[in-house]
Amino acid sequence: MKSLSKEKKHTLCLLGLSFLFYLLFALIFPIFTDNDTVSYVNMSSTREPVYSLFLWIFRSIFGTDIYMRVVVIIQNLLMAFAVFKICSYAQKKLFLPIWSSYVFLGIHFMVAIMNQFLAGRSAAYPNSIITEGITLSLFLLFIHATMEAMLTQSLKYVLFATLYAALLMDTRKQMLICFIILFGALFFGWMKQKEYFKKMGLSLLIMAGGLLLAMGGTKLYNYALRGEFSGSTRNMNLVLTTSLYICDREDVSLIEEEAIQDLFLETFDTLDAKELNISYAEDGWSGLAYHYTISFDQITCDVTEKTFVENAIERGFEEGMKAEEEADRMSSVIVSSLLKDNLSKYIRIYFASFMEGLINTVAKRHPILDLYSIFAYILYLALTVKMMIKKETRIIGLSSLLVLLSILVNIGVTAALIFCQTRYMIYNMALFYMMLFAMLLHLFKKSSSPVEQTNSPL
Repeated sequence: MKSLSKEKKHTLCLLGLSFLFYLLFALIFPIFTDNDTVSYVNMSSTREPVYSLFLWIFRSIFGTDIYMRVVVIIQNLLMAFAVFKICSYAQKKLFLPIWSSYVFLGIHFMVAIMNQFLAGRSAAYPNSIITEGITLSLFLLFIHATMEAMLTQSLKYVLFATLYAALLMDTRKQMLICFIILFGALFFGWMKQKEYFKKMGLSLLIMAGGLLLAMGGTKLYNYALRGEFSGSTRNMNLVLTTSLYICDREDVSLIEEEAIQDLFLETFDTLDAKELNISYAEDGWSGLAYHYTISFDQITCDVTEKTFVENAIERGFEEGMKAEEEADRMSSVIVSSLLKDNLSKYIRIYFASFMEGLINTVAKRHPILDLYSIFAYILYLALTVKMMIKKETRIIGLSSLLVLLSILVNIGVTAALIFCQTRYMIYNMALFYMMLFAMLLHLFKKSSSPVEQTNSPL
């Protein structure tokens, strides 16, 4: 009973610290908004439904004057719970001393502090009226469920992880990565377990249901709001941006439709006048990544986002979803026409973005921090291999592999669609340092006790 009482005190203390920290952020610091905020507030058809509905609910209850502050408080409370959950779970599941959970908590606090005081945006994400306000916390809960499913072979937690993945995908479409991460974790983590094929088959059915739920949710939202049973629009706009960035003016000959040829030339000349083309990038992957990063939003937000829809309206398409769907079709024609002949340039962009993503996941772009990032990954990999070798540390090895898989999938998909800025890489930063600390702690610990080995599900 005494031991249980101590554990309860520890749990309440950890939970209290987490809630206190994030509530202070919610109440002290200003609310951050940017161009994306407007599209969520206006419930644009280019956006997925969850965050728009989330804002609408609080706007309906509290009114337009104070609802954003209420949203920020709720977002910080959700983040506080998610951080507490992953820190408490990791400490227990990886057989670490109680004090390590406070180190984990400190790692998450440091990420929030760096975003508030060192990042250019000067705001922690739970204080922001953008999707990351809730996706960061939901992702931590997703990782918790995925790790539990991987380590215990529990189909119940496969279902939980799938539901989180569907919710995340309907909040931000790039979070489709969660389904890939979940599949990879189960595929490799369960490989030596009994009934492998049966459980993987059932898990695939659950994940397929989650994907259908996510896609159906967006379509039902658009049907209820706009009378159109369709997904979000302008999904091709990100790949269009990259296609335009790497092309030459002469590539107009690759496009068959005359109307789209004219649109391409108009767009290309606008971008070329602003030097938003790969030909203006400096040599080397670092210079290319930098130029691509500063060019991407200008191409997407300042040019193609409006130009393609306006072109569709001028050609007789009804303003709204009809014009946006035609803009998507024209974007698709340009992408399919140009990408094949510019594949080598695309690979260069992809490699540069991937390298940038690796660094932005664990640090920030700077010559010294670039070298530090290389060292951090080498150390992480070496420790993971060491943890995987011994049976008593295989749980921590698998958990470390899960985080590494999450990092690589996130970077791999993001680099294919958009540039790898910190905003898209932040999901795994705290998790990386949590696992790195846990492995270092295990490295200097004495060998596991018989109790720990007996409790291991692997």
